[in-house]
Amino acid sequence: MPFADDRKDQNMPELPEVQTIAAGLNKYLPNLQFAAVSCDTPKLFPNDPDLVNMHLLGSQVRQVSRRGKAIIIDLNTGYSLVIHLKMTGQLIFVSPEMRDKIPEQMPGRFTHIIFAFTDGSHLYFNDQRKFGWIKLMPAEEVWELKFLKEMGPEPLMEAFNEKYFAEKLKRRQMAPIKAVILEQKVVAGVGNIYADESLFLSGILPSRSAGSLKPKEVKALCANIKKVLAYSIELGGSSRKDYVNAIGQKGDYLDEAYVYGRTGQPCRHCDSPIEKTKVAGRGTHFCRHCQK
Repeated sequence: MPFADDRKDQNMPELPEVQTIAAGLNKYLPNLQFAAVSCDTPKLFPNDPDLVNMHLLGSQVRQVSRRGKAIIIDLNTGYSLVIHLKMTGQLIFVSPEMRDKIPEQMPGRFTHIIFAFTDGSHLYFNDQRKFGWIKLMPAEEVWELKFLKEMGPEPLMEAFNEKYFAEKLKRRQMAPIKAVILEQKVVAGVGNIYADESLFLSGILPSRSAGSLKPKEVKALCANIKKVLAYSIELGGSSRKDYVNAIGQKGDYLDEAYVYGRTGQPCRHCDSPIEKTKVAGRGTHFCRHCQK
């Protein structure tokens, strides 16, 4: 059971969670046709009504993909919906035959955008804190968005490798290694949970300077970032409070976590108590015995 201070932690969905949502939506949405959209909070859907009528309504979904922590829904009109969930955003798909199987009734208290499809299905965008957004834009302009253009490589792709990682660490030698991992310009999609987990698996204290890592530690950390992300995707991501997948189900990774959310509990490797501190302004979990 997490300590009380761990329960207060609130993290933006990271790569495994966003990948799980995108993969789920890509299973259900392709070829569905948009019939209507409603929004009660304009800042969450800041789009020209004329563009919505021309390029969204009546369009069909081609595919759903992910880049970093962003979800991209490509349409057959040459436009795309770019979605960022921020802290508490959810995307839940409900078809007529699934309605009785969804864990929570939709629309819910925090549903702010509803997409209706011609087959009677709906896609609900929920966001308790209202930090997320959905933007409609020409597909060719998506990759010109500043945060996507500046984003580092996907950690599960070959471009994120030991050589690349070592070069980035050399340019940030004085920064805490955790801060470097969290920088989206270095590697896309890694956040607080998986930074803590990968550093634990690599035996590296989160507060160590990036320049202090030996080549074998850089190699181990690069490999463990990939390992922990892949394993979390396999388990459907991490659910602490708000995250659910595309059909409203919670992820199971935190049941298996090594350090994150386990303050005061015995380390799974040595039985020493997991400690919590702050590194790079973020709550940080570590084992003082296993990490140096």
